Amino acid sequence: MLTDYHNYERKLELTLKMIDRQSFPSADKKLIRDFIEHCQAQGVSFGRLYKLTWTLLGLKRRLPVSFRNATRKDIERLVGGINGTDKWSANTKSDTKKILKRSYKYVRYGNADKLTAFPPEVAWINTEIKRNEQTEPEVLTEEETKRLVEAATSTTRPPRNITLQSLASRSNPFPRRGTRFLAEGQPGST
Repeated sequence: MLTDYHNYERKLELTLKMIDRQSFPSADKKLIRDFIEHCQAQGVSFGRLYKLTWTLLGLKRRLPVSFRNATRKDIERLVGGINGTDKWSANTKSDTKKILKRSYKYVRYGNADKLTAFPPEVAWINTEIKRNEQTEPEVLTEEETKRLVEAATSTTRPPRNITLQSLASRSNPFPRRGTRFLAEGQPGST
């Protein structure tokens, strides 16, 4: 079992207590709790459950009507506010809209399974991140890499030879997410 270094289980518990203290209708509080229990039964991690709960709390604060009574117009205003904020990154906006869409599956149909279609109130929401809003990962320069290797030098375990020639010759050394960098001599390197 993985260790919960971030203590998400406790954060989830505290966020659920915070929801209980809110002034919005108890039907919405119960709906959030039931949705979280449903996601937990589907095997969603405590970290993700915490994010779902915290995001739904924020969405409910911005939604002037109950989840069940929200019309497409209400949700359009909510999504317009999400898209219009400069305080959130493109990834945060996208994830918030994904959570909104998934939670409305549960609100309308009682489950959030992948095979369940999105209800019409949220089916139109675009959760893709525009290409011009995507951020490239920061790449260390050769000088920075050498400094890291020098700082990591140990008498008991010297660093492996690290070469950046193959990376430096490319215009984009990490063309897609998930690209791995292996130092010479590491298992899996050639």
